[in-house]
Amino acid sequence: MGTHSPPAGRGVTRLFGRALTLSLLATVFGGPARAADIIAVLELSGDSFSIELKKLWTDVLRGEAKKQLPDYRVFTRENTEMLLAQQGLDLADCTEDMCEVEIGKRLGARLVLSGGVLQIEDEIVASIKLHDTSSGDLLSAERARGRSSAELEEALIGQVARLFVPVRRRAPGQTWSNLPPGGRAFGAAEAWDAELPQRHVVRFESSPPNAEVRIDDDYLCVTPCARALPEGGHTLTMTLPRYGVVNDAISVSKETTVAHELTPLFGWLSVETEPSGLQLFLDDHSLGPSPISRHELDPGVYSVVVQDPRYHPTGREHFRLGGNEHKSFRLDPTPRMGALQVNATDERGNALSLPVTVDRARVGKTPWAGKLLVGPHEVGIGSQSQSVLIQEAQVAIAETSVQAKLQPRGARWPWLAGAGIAAGVGAYMLLGNESETGSVRVQIDIP
Repeated sequence: MGTHSPPAGRGVTRLFGRALTLSLLATVFGGPARAADIIAVLELSGDSFSIELKKLWTDVLRGEAKKQLPDYRVFTRENTEMLLAQQGLDLADCTEDMCEVEIGKRLGARLVLSGGVLQIEDEIVASIKLHDTSSGDLLSAERARGRSSAELEEALIGQVARLFVPVRRRAPGQTWSNLPPGGRAFGAAEAWDAELPQRHVVRFESSPPNAEVRIDDDYLCVTPCARALPEGGHTLTMTLPRYGVVNDAISVSKETTVAHELTPLFGWLSVETEPSGLQLFLDDHSLGPSPISRHELDPGVYSVVVQDPRYHPTGREHFRLGGNEHKSFRLDPTPRMGALQVNATDERGNALSLPVTVDRARVGKTPWAGKLLVGPHEVGIGSQSQSVLIQEAQVAIAETSVQAKLQPRGARWPWLAGAGIAAGVGAYMLLGNESETGSVRVQIDIP
């Protein structure tokens, strides 16, 4: 019975693939790299989430893998994609663990971290696995859960630490493939040290909220938020549009809260007028009616003025506004005034005493005279009103001449006495003559 030899072409292909991998590794890491030094973190799979989210979660795994095994080299996404493309491999074609192990081996990595994400009701569930590519053994597997992307990120950080426990437990000179169940080497209890980094919950707060928090230049969360951080010193950066950047050094040794009040890069303007409701303009742009309170403005030089047709323009208030500065002004413009005279007589020239209202406010009885702001006003004589335009420094006259003839409103005809006219109890309509201000109808109720 003859011996069986593999086809020559297949052996050449494997030899060429191995040589190509070693060449690419040397290019990626700038020098020779051994498989025992390398961890390959494959992109998380899952059709329920966007590519951007899966990349974000994979980056969390990649960063934590480096923290757990600092002496190892971890492929970046770009390095992984370049090596896969060079060898014609596609992660999408992998459906079994051995495929992922083979890809890790082809990439020249000793360890391969892979996994997938699923949406289960209102939870995001990530399953992650760690394989030894030399033996194909599954070293460990963990599952992380979260109701949001931020919660899942925090859960992944904790589970990656557990995922690498078997690797850290390896006794000197022992391979991963011959570790007993549980990952502990027999007879090596004295040499084992978990070396698990201690972590503490740190709460981040800012005033105002919604500031982006970065720790050691890596995005962490948006305030208010809480994350578990390794013990030791860290650099903190908080940023919020239109506010100054906060840079701080923090030391994590226990559960704590880090709070910062952000400094505005803008200022505020407040303006009052007497009376209120006057039109305000800032550099010829309308601010609306007064008063305005804490109107936000970028730092710079401005001017504010009252521009209302019923008032003389005020002098412009020029001011310079800085960041986190509040300027407040009170503007009292001089009103433009005119006058109004209101008269009422009967056909015989007798003066009548009728109620007078201006803009629906009772001001007296005819004859009446007074000063008013320029502009249109509603003038009432008795129970009827008319519009009168008041012009600056001029006297407008609203007068009505009431005829003696009364049109009764009802069936009763007693007589009215007074001003030469007699009528009974009831309601009547006095018909006014044409005057300078137009025809006026005034209803008079006689008790």
